[in-house]
Amino acid sequence: MKGVKRWLLMHDWIWSVAVAFLSYWFLNMGPSSVGGVAMEYYAINWIQALIATAGIMAGLFAVARIGLWFNLRKVHNYLWGKRYKVEESGIEYREYKLYSFEDFIKLKAWQKLLFASFWLVFFFSVAVIVFLRLLAAASVTPL
Repeated sequence: MKGVKRWLLMHDWIWSVAVAFLSYWFLNMGPSSVGGVAMEYYAINWIQALIATAGIMAGLFAVARIGLWFNLRKVHNYLWGKRYKVEESGIEYREYKLYSFEDFIKLKAWQKLLFASFWLVFFFSVAVIVFLRLLAAASVTPL
């Protein structure tokens, strides 16, 4: 069970994209088929754009991570860890070593705050840009 949990945490982009796709599909097909609710009275295009943004962000993360794994294996192993063998009391098992986390722990408090704030603002701004582009594309009507 621990191995499955670790795999799901390490490869969260796989199930995140699938959940976003199913949510988007359910939002398009679900309400009209359940109880006969007509969707023309409700403006749900912003929710569809929000779900699509989540799927796109997870997909872009997956492409970046796979690209790092193929092209820059050392950088990938630094960020997401590398498995190595550990021997304790005659039993050999594999464990992950996260070099980036060890380096992050060594930073001062203000450096950690600055680092985390930068990445939060960066990812939030990218998500807002993607969301607004999708919302604008969904709102355009042909002339």
